[in-house]
Amino acid sequence: MAHTRSNMNIEEALEKLFSLHQFGIKLGLENIQKLLGELCNPEKTLKTIHVAGSNGKGSTASFICSILIEAGLKTGLYTSPHLVKFNERIRINGKTIPDDFVLDFMNELNDYINKYSPTFFEITTAMAFKYFADEHVDVAVIETGLGGRLDATNVLSPIASVITTISEEHTNILGSDLKIIAFEKGGIIKRDSNAIIGLIDDDPKNVLMDMAAKLNTKYFLLENYIESHQNILQIIFNRRKVNINDLPLKGRYQIKNAALAILTIFVTKPEINCDQILRGLKNVIINSGIQARYEVYNEAPKVIFDAAHNYEGVIEFLDEFNKELMNYNKCV
Repeated sequence: MAHTRSNMNIEEALEKLFSLHQFGIKLGLENIQKLLGELCNPEKTLKTIHVAGSNGKGSTASFICSILIEAGLKTGLYTSPHLVKFNERIRINGKTIPDDFVLDFMNELNDYINKYSPTFFEITTAMAFKYFADEHVDVAVIETGLGGRLDATNVLSPIASVITTISEEHTNILGSDLKIIAFEKGGIIKRDSNAIIGLIDDDPKNVLMDMAAKLNTKYFLLENYIESHQNILQIIFNRRKVNINDLPLKGRYQIKNAALAILTIFVTKPEINCDQILRGLKNVIINSGIQARYEVYNEAPKVIFDAAHNYEGVIEFLDEFNKELMNYNKCV
């Protein structure tokens, strides 16, 4: 990058970064490709696992990341949004990106930002790729922002593309037809790679299978590798078995997310053993920093944090909460 450096401090740098929200969402890859070119294309040096879906992508990415960390791999994790501090979006082995890197990155790109007005998400994505490349991570787990096909993260050639769920969301941008939404999410599937597909209805699932087949990519449907026994979900792949029951992230839906993460590991990193997988599930909060997924913040009075951005996400939370509703006289 040949730029004159500005001398912002971290508060000014973050203020400038957040001001880029005014440029909204620009779907398309031209801007991010140009920006990454300025940075000598750090994404081309990364080994990545790319995760898209309507719900569960943050949790699934966090489970994958945690298992990789427990297997001794230096692992990057890029998720959105953040809850408290911007740096939460970009982590290596659970530790957030340092302010110094954010500041240096923003100072060096100051002229470029002023000239080309990239969006907040484009700058943040480029920052994550540059940080992971500079720090020589073994694997980076990358969550899409919105959609998939035209999302700024979709410049990668991942070792696996993971699709968690397909449901209505951002209908003003993605449409309300589940087959069209599946086509947008499935845009992260790449040629001669692996596609790991969660528990998805037949119509959108068929779209994803067709996309993978046309790209000569092997696809793995989660439904073919799981068996349910009372409260235990068993995942079986190539004569290997893992039982999932009690997880630090509460909610029945988290068991499906964990199963999808395990299938992704079995496909991409068969050398990782079952003990490392189980430790990854157990330590997911420490290793990924994930928050507000049916998170019990306080016991007396009971305070639960959860976040959802569409109808299905709210229903998943309510279904889980209804199991303990009778324990309380008054709920807010």
